[in-house]
Amino acid sequence: MIMRLGLTVAVLVVPLASAGAAELVIRDLQADVLLPPTKYSFTLDTPGGDQTGSDGFSSGSALCLGGRYSLSRSGDAVGLVGGADVEAAGYTSSDTNLLDVGGRLSLGVGWAITDTWVATLMGGYALGQGRFTADANNGAPELNVRGPYHGENLRLDVQYHVSRDVAVDVGVGYWRDTHRLSGDSSTLELERSGGFIGVGFIWRLQSSPVRLE
Repeated sequence: MIMRLGLTVAVLVVPLASAGAAELVIRDLQADVLLPPTKYSFTLDTPGGDQTGSDGFSSGSALCLGGRYSLSRSGDAVGLVGGADVEAAGYTSSDTNLLDVGGRLSLGVGWAITDTWVATLMGGYALGQGRFTADANNGAPELNVRGPYHGENLRLDVQYHVSRDVAVDVGVGYWRDTHRLSGDSSTLELERSGGFIGVGFIWRLQSSPVRLE
């Protein structure tokens, strides 16, 4: 649903692009540090019984490395933008830890507001592997489970170009993912959702656009 919303916005906005002083050109390598949501709901199935509930990590962060590429007509300030990232995220509390490693594909729309300011709105879909560990607590045994996760996000970014080839980025958005993990004769389904914020560094590889005549 999040991905479809991002694509819908792109379809509505791109036809409105018109020639102006600023021209959209994105040929970027990007590194981001994010603060993703830490609250989660869970269903745990163990040999000792089943448990459902909600909990949260005390802290969490994610590192994303990837690229962005735009397609636009000559002179247009607005165009389509695609992206691909590899990401690693870690979450901790006093007795639990979660580590995720995966990749994310994104698609959306970009707008060159001026020659130095650029905004993008993109929907993304992620796949990866996660590992969750919990210390023995209150008679419950230690838990060590791992398995796949998938997720979606919708993200609004604003870039400021400090030079022709270098920019800084601030992003906010909504993040949702689902983990299905198993091990130690137990299974854990964990769902997280909520807002996130991030900052990034951008290196522009090329400043001339690919033309869509």
